[in-house]
Amino acid sequence: KRRVFKRSWFLGDTINASIGQGFLLTTPIGIANMMVTLLNYGTMYKPYIVQSFFVGKQEIDINTPTIVKKINISKASLKANFFVASLKRFLTFR
Repeated sequence: KRRVFKRSWFLGDTINASIGQGFLLTTPIGIANMMVTLLNYGTMYKPYIVQSFFVGKQEIDINTPTIVKKINISKASLKANFFVASLKRFLTFR
Protein backbone atom coordinates (compact mmCIF):
# COMPACT_ATOMS: atom_id res chain seq x y z
CA LYS A 1 0.00 0.00 0.00
CA ARG A 2 2.78 2.40 0.91
CA ARG A 3 4.74 1.73 -2.29
CA VAL A 4 1.74 1.96 -4.64
CA PHE A 5 -0.56 4.50 -2.97
CA LYS A 6 1.94 6.33 -0.71
CA ARG A 7 -0.35 5.78 2.29
CA SER A 8 0.25 4.12 5.67
CA TRP A 9 -1.26 0.79 6.64
CA PHE A 10 -4.07 1.02 9.20
CA LEU A 11 -5.78 -1.58 11.41
CA GLY A 12 -8.86 -1.36 9.21
CA ASP A 13 -6.71 -2.44 6.24
CA THR A 14 -5.77 -5.60 8.13
CA ILE A 15 -9.41 -6.35 8.89
CA ASN A 16 -10.38 -5.80 5.24
CA ALA A 17 -7.52 -8.00 4.03
CA SER A 18 -8.55 -10.79 6.41
CA ILE A 19 -11.86 -11.16 4.57
CA GLY A 20 -10.46 -10.67 1.07
CA GLN A 21 -11.46 -7.05 0.56
CA GLY A 22 -9.64 -3.73 0.41
CA PHE A 23 -6.17 -3.97 -1.09
CA LEU A 24 -6.34 -7.78 -1.27
CA LEU A 25 -9.15 -8.91 -3.55
CA THR A 26 -9.72 -12.65 -3.28
CA THR A 27 -12.31 -15.24 -2.37
CA PRO A 28 -12.67 -17.08 0.95
CA ILE A 29 -11.27 -20.19 -0.77
CA GLY A 30 -8.30 -18.13 -1.98
CA ILE A 31 -7.58 -16.96 1.57
CA ALA A 32 -7.92 -20.50 2.93
CA ASN A 33 -5.60 -21.82 0.19
CA MET A 34 -3.02 -19.14 1.01
CA MET A 35 -3.06 -20.08 4.70
CA VAL A 36 -2.84 -23.80 3.97
CA THR A 37 0.06 -23.15 1.60
CA LEU A 38 1.94 -21.43 4.42
CA LEU A 39 1.17 -24.26 6.84
CA ASN A 40 2.35 -26.79 4.21
CA TYR A 41 5.73 -25.01 3.96
CA GLY A 42 4.99 -23.58 0.52
CA THR A 43 3.24 -26.53 -1.14
CA MET A 44 0.03 -25.29 -2.77
CA TYR A 45 -2.68 -27.86 -3.47
CA LYS A 46 -5.69 -27.53 -5.73
CA PRO A 47 -8.62 -26.70 -3.41
CA TYR A 48 -11.68 -28.93 -3.37
CA ILE A 49 -15.05 -28.33 -1.76
CA VAL A 50 -15.83 -32.05 -1.43
CA GLN A 51 -13.16 -34.70 -0.90
CA SER A 52 -15.40 -37.74 -0.56
CA PHE A 53 -18.96 -38.87 0.08
CA PHE A 54 -20.68 -41.95 1.47
CA VAL A 55 -22.92 -44.45 -0.26
CA GLY A 56 -24.33 -46.39 2.65
CA LYS A 57 -21.26 -47.21 4.73
CA GLN A 58 -18.81 -47.09 1.82
CA GLU A 59 -16.74 -43.91 1.42
CA ILE A 60 -16.18 -42.83 -2.18
CA ASP A 61 -13.05 -40.70 -2.62
CA ILE A 62 -13.52 -38.31 -5.55
CA ASN A 63 -10.40 -36.16 -5.28
CA THR A 64 -6.78 -36.94 -4.78
CA PRO A 65 -4.46 -34.15 -3.60
CA THR A 66 -3.01 -32.30 -6.60
CA ILE A 67 0.01 -30.05 -6.14
CA VAL A 68 -0.46 -26.80 -8.07
CA LYS A 69 2.97 -25.34 -7.29
CA LYS A 70 5.67 -25.09 -4.69
CA ILE A 71 6.77 -21.76 -3.29
CA ASN A 72 10.31 -21.55 -1.93
CA ILE A 73 9.75 -20.84 1.77
CA SER A 74 12.30 -22.07 4.27
CA LYS A 75 10.96 -24.13 7.17
CA ALA A 76 13.14 -22.10 9.54
CA SER A 77 11.52 -18.81 8.53
CA LEU A 78 8.02 -20.30 8.85
CA LYS A 79 8.76 -21.76 12.28
CA ALA A 80 9.86 -18.29 13.42
CA ASN A 81 6.83 -16.64 11.81
CA PHE A 82 4.29 -15.37 14.37
CA PHE A 83 1.42 -15.71 11.90
CA VAL A 84 2.09 -19.38 11.17
CA ALA A 85 2.69 -20.17 14.86
CA SER A 86 -0.63 -18.49 15.75
CA LEU A 87 -2.50 -20.47 13.08
CA LYS A 88 -1.05 -23.75 14.34
CA ARG A 89 -1.98 -22.88 17.93
CA PHE A 90 -5.51 -22.01 16.82
CA LEU A 91 -5.93 -25.17 14.76
CA THR A 92 -4.67 -27.45 17.52
CA PHE A 93 -6.46 -25.73 20.43
CA ARG A 94 -8.35 -28.15 22.66
